[in-house]
Amino acid sequence: MTESNLSPQAIRWMDHLDQTEHYDIELIKKACLFASIYEETNTPFSLSTLTQGLAMADALVSLHSDSVAISAAIIYPAVFYHQTLLIELQAQFDKTICKIIQGALQMEVVHSIRVEKNRTTGQQNQIENLRKMMLAMVEDIRTVLLKLSERLIMLQHLGRCTPDMQQHIAQDTLDYYAPLANRLGIGHLKWQLEDWAFRYLNPAEYQKISKAFHMRKEERIRFIHQIIAELKSLLEKGGIKNIKISGRLKHIYSIYKKIHRKKIGFEHIYDTNAIRILVPTITDCYTALSLVHEKYTLITAEFDDYIAKPKLNKYQSIHTAVMINDLPVEVQIRTFEMHEKAELGIAAHWKYKENKSVHATDEQKIILLRELLDWQRNILPEEKTQLYAQAFHDRVYVFSPTGDVFDLPKGATPLDFAYLVHTEIGHRCRGAKINNVLVPLTYSLQTGDHIDIVTIKKGHPSQDWLREDFGYLKTTHAKQKVRQWMHKQHNEKNLADGTALWEKMSHHYKLKKSDIEKVVGDFNLKSVESLLIALGAGNISQTVLLHKLVPTEDKKIENDKIIASENDDHKQKTSTSNFTVQGAKHLLTQLAKCCHPIPGDEIMGYITQGRGISVHQKKCRNVIEAMQHRPEKLIDIDWDQQAQKKYRVSLTIQCEDRPGLLHDISGLTSQLNLSIVGITSQVSTKNYRAMIELTLEVTTIALLDDVMKKIRLVKGVVLVGRK
Repeated sequence: MTESNLSPQAIRWMDHLDQTEHYDIELIKKACLFASIYEETNTPFSLSTLTQGLAMADALVSLHSDSVAISAAIIYPAVFYHQTLLIELQAQFDKTICKIIQGALQMEVVHSIRVEKNRTTGQQNQIENLRKMMLAMVEDIRTVLLKLSERLIMLQHLGRCTPDMQQHIAQDTLDYYAPLANRLGIGHLKWQLEDWAFRYLNPAEYQKISKAFHMRKEERIRFIHQIIAELKSLLEKGGIKNIKISGRLKHIYSIYKKIHRKKIGFEHIYDTNAIRILVPTITDCYTALSLVHEKYTLITAEFDDYIAKPKLNKYQSIHTAVMINDLPVEVQIRTFEMHEKAELGIAAHWKYKENKSVHATDEQKIILLRELLDWQRNILPEEKTQLYAQAFHDRVYVFSPTGDVFDLPKGATPLDFAYLVHTEIGHRCRGAKINNVLVPLTYSLQTGDHIDIVTIKKGHPSQDWLREDFGYLKTTHAKQKVRQWMHKQHNEKNLADGTALWEKMSHHYKLKKSDIEKVVGDFNLKSVESLLIALGAGNISQTVLLHKLVPTEDKKIENDKIIASENDDHKQKTSTSNFTVQGAKHLLTQLAKCCHPIPGDEIMGYITQGRGISVHQKKCRNVIEAMQHRPEKLIDIDWDQQAQKKYRVSLTIQCEDRPGLLHDISGLTSQLNLSIVGITSQVSTKNYRAMIELTLEVTTIALLDDVMKKIRLVKGVVLVGRK
């Protein structure tokens, strides 16, 4: 390409470019050459792609954008209508310009998935999520600026389009693009987008408010400049130094919203013209206020002192309104520090304008994006990309099959998405398709993914889904749903077991089945069902429950049966040579099942009716209870030192769940030549720990202590104790 290919229009535009801004003229000229050669004149807006590109570039010049952004804007319309030019673009320009343009095209694809206004999926606000998605999908803040400038030029030439297209583009502008400009702090671009959109959405109201000003826009601008000059002179004469005064015209759409929000007429809108005064100190604020009130007539009802009494969001400023040349003017007075906090801090003005609360992390992203706009001409391209990525590194935005947008944390999986859509979809999820390709359930979702969940008719979650090392779930929401399901299943089993135990007890002890209702409160529980669940889980023993239900006189008889009774499969009757009772041998004795004493334990005998002496550990809960209510039944008893038999003992082992754990523990007992009578395990869904119950046969307490000490050394074991 040569300069002779540059169109006269592009040459005239280049001549008016401010040369003092240190633009990369050669790069911009190269962009103009590209756009001139590939110019398209047949567009929906009856606007050539070159004309549109130069107009977009003008908008970016007003934003003090850099040469790369301006060049990308000039080229973009031509590439938009002929995307085959992307290959030529990549051949002629560096990757930064290509990325900005490709990002803008990608934003257009996302935005083309139309979402109805205010449509929600569960708690997901679709318009809000799509705004975030449009920002998150691009890698450079200049891509967003390019799209905003494109939208402004489209609106300015919308009169040539069909009424349907006018309504469609105008509504999308209010839904997506104007809020983006607002969040980025580009006020003059925001109000232009809103006013142009409002002109097509409600032309009658637009004209009504426009005529109510009684002044043309150019006259209002001159009026604002006049007030700024007057105030600057007034404050400087009053001894205030280092002041900054700015003005703005309240735009038509903003006035329309205020009229409808407050249900007032145009004549009661006092901030159609507004001045903001920034001063160094709080003292200067009140000095400036006094000077303004001395010179102009105060509108008393419009005075608010948010410095003395800040808003809940910590916003501070003095707001007043005065009459100047028979026109109301709003005046805001604040310090530079207050202004910085209002614009970028917790009182950010964009949140006030959208009338919504915002999560702290989202607010930090907007602050970072605004800083990027301030820095865009003073930092390197790679730094811009890194900073932009920081703003959106923690979230991903994906499409459901119906086009809804879902917001998830980065690293979230298809399973997380399934549970976000609906709990049952999560439970029945067995696979996922991303962009029509099957992926594992551990796949990390990427912004822009189209996801479709594969389900079965009846299904339930797997315990493995809660394993951190397996990587199925990222979100707390999904994990809670799985844990709730697991907890419910355990409760159902425990309820069935507890109900069966209670029916057996009530039949054996001739109790009414409704008697259990009387003691629910004694266990600090709220329902019979909770008590039966606790009984089935073993958290409440049959003995304790019976003591609550059976009269005191009957307890003495029945307790003998409970303490002495043993499971038919695990009775351990001992010979008369195992114990010495007050110096005597050859007495009928038996080991109590409730505490499984072994040689070396301190023991106590309980005299039963017809079953001899039941041998318990002294610390057994049944012995302690008998000491209080039936001390006459207890008798001192000692181990026979000649006893060399094996005794059963149950251990509870708390440990971190891991593969091979049971194998390691059982292998240890084999090395010690110990017999395992039984072993069971259960994994907690709350903390991913396993609870193992191990029943062994040992000869002495010393051997048991040695076993327990060695089990504690097994990897992952946290606690070992006797049951």
